[in-house]
Amino acid sequence: SVSWNSFISGYLRNGSVMEVVKAYSLMLKDGIYNLNRITLSTMLMLVLSQGCVGLGRQIHGQVVKFGFGAYVFVGSPLVDMYAKMGLVSEAKQVFDEVQERSMLMFNTMITGLLSCGVVEDSKRLLHDMKERVSISWTKWNGGEVIDLFRDMALEGMAMKQYTFGNGKQVHASTIRNEYNHNVIVGSALGFCDMQKNGIELDHFTLGSVINSHANLASLEEGAQFYCRVLVSGLIYFITVYNALITLYGKRGSTEDSNQLFNEMNFRDEVSWTALISGYAQSGKAHEIVDLFERMLAQGLKPDAVTFIAVLSACSRPGLVLSNEEIRKLAAESLLELEPQKPAGYILLSSIYAAKGKWSDLEKLNQKMIEEGYVPDASSVLHDVKDLEKIKMLNHHSEKLAIAFGLLFDPRGLPIRVVKNLRVCGDCRNATKYISKITQREILVRDAVRFHLFKD
Repeated sequence: SVSWNSFISGYLRNGSVMEVVKAYSLMLKDGIYNLNRITLSTMLMLVLSQGCVGLGRQIHGQVVKFGFGAYVFVGSPLVDMYAKMGLVSEAKQVFDEVQERSMLMFNTMITGLLSCGVVEDSKRLLHDMKERVSISWTKWNGGEVIDLFRDMALEGMAMKQYTFGNGKQVHASTIRNEYNHNVIVGSALGFCDMQKNGIELDHFTLGSVINSHANLASLEEGAQFYCRVLVSGLIYFITVYNALITLYGKRGSTEDSNQLFNEMNFRDEVSWTALISGYAQSGKAHEIVDLFERMLAQGLKPDAVTFIAVLSACSRPGLVLSNEEIRKLAAESLLELEPQKPAGYILLSSIYAAKGKWSDLEKLNQKMIEEGYVPDASSVLHDVKDLEKIKMLNHHSEKLAIAFGLLFDPRGLPIRVVKNLRVCGDCRNATKYISKITQREILVRDAVRFHLFKD
C-alpha cells in the first residue's frame, strides 16, 4: 500500500481522473491487502468531485465487502457523497450502520439533509446529538437553512407559524455564527442587536458568543460574560460551562477554568477537552497527563483536539514526559482519527527528536510518504545575508507590540500580547531580557500556548 497510496494521491492532486481509477484497479489486482482507509477515502473524494454515482456505489460495495464500513473515516465521505448526489436514503443507511459516529459525521449528515430539503429530519438528528454531547449547531443554523427558506418563498410554498418562528431563531443564530469569523466587531454587534430586538437569549446563543470572545483572550470580556451568565440563570447549561472554561483557558486563567470544571454536575468530552486545551496553552504538561488519565477513567473518548493538546505538551522542550504509554496512545489515536492531517505527524516528530529516537523519526517520515505526503518546496525561504536577518528579527510583531506597550502603558502594569503565529526563539529570548531590564511582567499568547516572563 506504500506506493499505491502515493500514486493515487498524486494523480488526484494533479486532476488525472483516469489515472487514479487505473491505479486503483491495478492496486486491487495486486492484492486486497493493499487496500486501507486512506485509499478508500481518496477514491470517495474523487467520486464526489466527479459526480460518478456508479463508481461511488462500487466503492461502497468494496467498503462493506472488505470490512471498512465501521470506520468513521470512511463513513463520513460516504454520507457526504450520497447526500450531495441527492441520494438521501442511501446517506441515511450508511449513517445508521456506523456505530461510533464523530461530530464530523453528524454535521455531514445534517448538512446533507438540509441541502436536500429534509429539515425536520435534520432538526431531529440535531436534538439527538444534543443529548449525547454539547456540540455546535453551526450547520443547522448556517446558510443551508436560510437558502432553504428563501427557495420555499420563491416557490410560493405555504409558511406555517412555526416556520416563521424557526426562521427568526435561525436568522439570529446565523448572524451569531458568521460573526465568529470577525469576533472583534461582528459578534458584539450581533449579540447587542439580538437583545434589542427581543430575541430570547438561550444557552446556545450565549455559548457561541462566549466562544467568539474567547479568541480575543480578553480579561475584561471574560468577567463581563461571567456576570451575564450568572444574571441570565443559564450557568447550569453544559454549553455555557464549556464556553466559559474555553474562555478562561485561552486567557491563561487555568485556576478559574479548573474551578468552573469542578463545579459542573455533569461533564462531557467537550468539557474535558476545553480544560486540557487551556492547560496545554499554559504549558502545564503534568496537569494535562493527569486530566487525560482521569478522562479515560471516566470512560469518555477523547477526540483529535484532546490528543493534539496532550501531544503538544509532550513535545515542548524541557517538558517531554517520561510516560511512554500516554504519549504512544495519544499519538496512535490521533493518527487513527486524522491520518491525512499533518498535526499528529509534526507533534510526534517533535517528541521523537526531543527524546533522540532518530530511528523512530525516520520510520514516521517514511509513513508520511506512504500516506501520500509530497513535500511542498514553495514555502522554503530564500537565503539572505546575516545583517539582513538581524534587521528582519527586529520587526517581528510581538517585539513591536511590546515596544508600544512600554511606551504607552503606565509603568508597572503587565503587558499582554496576543498573536496568531508561534513565537520564535529569538523573540522568546529577547522578551526575557526586556522583562528583566524593565521590571515588567510580559504575557505573550501565540497560536500554541502562553509565554509568561516575570521576575
